[in-house]
Amino acid sequence: TGDPDTVGSALDRLQEDFGLERVTMVGDRGMITDARIEEELRPRGVDWITALRAPTIRKLMKEGGPLQLSLFDQQDLAEIRSPDFPGERLIACRNPLLAEDRARKREELLEVTERKLAKVRARVERERRSLRGEDAIGVEVGKVLGASKVAKHFRYEITEGRFTFERDREAIETEAATRTSPRWRRRFG
Repeated sequence: TGDPDTVGSALDRLQEDFGLERVTMVGDRGMITDARIEEELRPRGVDWITALRAPTIRKLMKEGGPLQLSLFDQQDLAEIRSPDFPGERLIACRNPLLAEDRARKREELLEVTERKLAKVRARVERERRSLRGEDAIGVEVGKVLGASKVAKHFRYEITEGRFTFERDREAIETEAATRTSPRWRRRFG
């Protein structure tokens, strides 16, 4: 049984079988979703602690938004409020060791992917038995990017007999700011 399907029955047991009046659910973003909060937790008066998704974090970090990396200049923990989350506390914490580790892993994955993409490009550019056709080239590029899960970090162009690629620096920097620096938690109440 998936986590989301167990929330309602778990709450029933906690509140009815054990007579608990105040409950706080703690779960990952797959278990405690916005829909689950609105359908099951909020109506029962249950508090929650969970993580926000990257697009929401990026929205909070936009210029002038309540979440700025300068909050972590003095300490690794900050509490913010946002009109997008009325009545909720948003807790952000930064783990510099985790940020360094994720940056290292991201760079390794990008390098491996570049090497594999370079091999596809070499197949397209070679004179004998070259890889031709947008569809055929696209399939090979798709295999590489699908396996590495970093397609969003590359810009590429495929034509009938040509394949070029480069890193998308802006996408990489955006992910580095939202994924490797702070980790976010949301709590009602």
